[in-house]
Amino acid sequence: MMQLQRNDMDDLLKQGLGTPEIWHNLSEELQGVKILEHPRVQKKVLVKAIRMQTIAMRCMSGEFDRLRDRIDVVEREARSSQKQLEKVNTKVHSLEAIVEGQKHRVVELEGEISKQAKRIDQLQGLEMQIKAWGLQIRNSRIST
Repeated sequence: MMQLQRNDMDDLLKQGLGTPEIWHNLSEELQGVKILEHPRVQKKVLVKAIRMQTIAMRCMSGEFDRLRDRIDVVEREARSSQKQLEKVNTKVHSLEAIVEGQKHRVVELEGEISKQAKRIDQLQGLEMQIKAWGLQIRNSRIST
């Protein structure tokens, strides 16, 4: 069995929660030595186990605090994003209303354009008729 010394505890502090090997060795030491009917665990081993667990709890507590802070930051970002999204949705809805109005305007203008196209066709037909009459008048003057 490997005995953890004070230096090992210092290493554990530097490493955070330690390595699986350190925890395995502690587990073996906590099983104790059978002298009588019940295993006996040395006081040093119990103290070391309590220290390691205390260190682990401190590390986890610090990590929980960091995670809690991170969660708060993410929640603030989510609220901010939600507000921005609501603004964008409002703007999109107003733009959709404008687009619908413009679609109706385009339909009206297309109707107006088709009316004007018909008038142009009529005017071109009238122009052709006037030219034909002009030719007839010239031809009738020349013949008389």
